[in-house]
Amino acid sequence: MNSLPKINHQKCAKKQLKLSPDEKQDLFLNHLEIFAAHEVCYNVQGGAHRRCTCLHILRDFQSAVAKWCVQFAELNKTEQNQIVLDWVRYATLLNSTKNTRTKCYLIPYHANEVNNEALEPLKEAVCTSAIMAVCGIGQERWSNIIGHSKNSATVKLHGYAKNSNATINSDSPVIRNLAKHFEKLENMAEGQ
Repeated sequence: MNSLPKINHQKCAKKQLKLSPDEKQDLFLNHLEIFAAHEVCYNVQGGAHRRCTCLHILRDFQSAVAKWCVQFAELNKTEQNQIVLDWVRYATLLNSTKNTRTKCYLIPYHANEVNNEALEPLKEAVCTSAIMAVCGIGQERWSNIIGHSKNSATVKLHGYAKNSNATINSDSPVIRNLAKHFEKLENMAEGQ
């Protein structure tokens, strides 16, 4: 699988800037065709194949997905990671309500490229490997995003987590004054 184009990869960043939007879309179309051609999903996490056929959906919607991939690739890495982190958090919530572990992501696409009548297949959930393949995210980056999803709502943890100065005790004068301030605001809002 090393022959796949990696437009998101850091080493290709300078080369990526020189490509026109159409060239970027063509690069992604080729990338998606390779994944869609497999009989079963390629397991990006482990290098083997899965039993599912989630990426077959790309056979009919490659252009719309490739256009989304171009927009996604133009975001900086932190923005990309935040989008995926939000998907992971939603998938985790969905899985906890359904008691399942698979098929919880939707394939992203550019809405202007899809006819409304043809949207039904895009509403089918796909596996983690499928979403990783579409986004061009490898195992290490995915693992980092999963770790952030368990610890924070953002991709970057702010501050040093073990620093005791980073937290304010609830009996601190700052917190007491802040609580009084909000209590006054609440009373003003109620009209007292």
